[in-house]
Amino acid sequence: MEQLLNTIRLEALIDRTTTPIAPDTLVIDAIALLHQSQASCVLVVENARLRGIVTPQDILRLVLEQANLSEVKIDCVMTQPVRTLKLEELQHFDSVLSLLQQQINHAPVIDERGNLVGLLETSRIFSTLRQNDNYSAELEELYHQAPCGYHSLDSEGVFIRINDTELKLLGYAREEIVGKKKFSDLLTPESLSAFEETFFRFKQQGWIQDLEFQMVRKDGTSLPISLSATAVKDAVDNYLYSRSAVVDISKRKQAEEALRASEATLHSFFDSAPVMMGIVELQGNNILHIADNAVTAKFFERSPEAMQNRFDSELGVPPEHVQLWCDRYREAERIQTSVRFEYFHPVAGGVRWLSASVSAIAGSSRARFAYVVEDISDRKQAEASLKQSEQRWQLAIRGNNDGIWDWNVKTNEIFFSPRWKEMLGYLKCHERTPATPPVSGEMNRDQQINRP
Repeated sequence: MEQLLNTIRLEALIDRTTTPIAPDTLVIDAIALLHQSQASCVLVVENARLRGIVTPQDILRLVLEQANLSEVKIDCVMTQPVRTLKLEELQHFDSVLSLLQQQINHAPVIDERGNLVGLLETSRIFSTLRQNDNYSAELEELYHQAPCGYHSLDSEGVFIRINDTELKLLGYAREEIVGKKKFSDLLTPESLSAFEETFFRFKQQGWIQDLEFQMVRKDGTSLPISLSATAVKDAVDNYLYSRSAVVDISKRKQAEEALRASEATLHSFFDSAPVMMGIVELQGNNILHIADNAVTAKFFERSPEAMQNRFDSELGVPPEHVQLWCDRYREAERIQTSVRFEYFHPVAGGVRWLSASVSAIAGSSRARFAYVVEDISDRKQAEASLKQSEQRWQLAIRGNNDGIWDWNVKTNEIFFSPRWKEMLGYLKCHERTPATPPVSGEMNRDQQINRP
């Protein structure tokens, strides 16, 4: 096929007379342009850049939906994104072969700046190729060695042609399929009813795109596939046969299943975590909640669903705290690492001390961040109680007439009461000093701790 394509100059096949239309053109006007120019498609262009493509099939879909063609704009109908070719790609066999294998009928051609040059129709390529004596053999090889399955069905859904690739996928020989089996014979019960409804609609509208079915191989195993097809009809619009492409999506399905399992695990961890967690988005000087776990929702006395797409200001967060969080989020984005901070949050009947950690989500198109918040109110209360107890103890020993000293084993500090200093004559001694008791003789630790 490569040698065959090299015999023609593809750049000469570009239609450079295509009349583009703007995205706000009404569909009814696009229909008039198609009829007037006898074109097979219309390109939608804005500021010299290609936005989309409209074919009669797109308009037929609107007609079947009974849409008002005089009110619908073309940007609501057009197909996008569009498979395009660069001028230099016309020199490469792989790029053009890809068009033929994917059954792409129209390929807009753009220059190195992305400006529209014209339109290359695969029908013009085939028309030129037919002038070559080797066309049939080359095309047959292309059909059977394609990376995806190809087949054709008659009006009853019976196989009338099938390529080698699809036969290998299914594990059948050609003589077991062609003229003997219907496509529906190779479907699981779950896919059968969907196909019967789809096949009837397909014969009317003339196309289907990326529909998923479960086929059954000869050995009984399941084969998930994506099916796209166009209908070949006669002069009076009667269905003759299909041109169908089948893609094995087993690996994609396995990846999707693995992703679902992973997401389920993460979702379970997210909702069962004992701390507040969530994802937010900065919008100006406000914080939009994207997803919050159950602990966060309980803190705000709402459900996770009720918090979704709500701003902090709507959830009753004080303005100064909203600003505090915005500042920390921006700091995390600037330094590209997590930022930790503590603060108190007012609640009914008092305040709660919170310890927060925030980080920017890499690769997000928006300013999104993850947060983890732990309620440390009990810890803060314990610290306050401990400090208060220590203050009372200090007052007690300062007012005691006995000499008292205390050694903190953890900090290796010794406290001497004023009376102890006075008794030993250390009037200007610091109250806290490294652990060297001001007494003579050797003492072990137990003796020091337990000494009266």
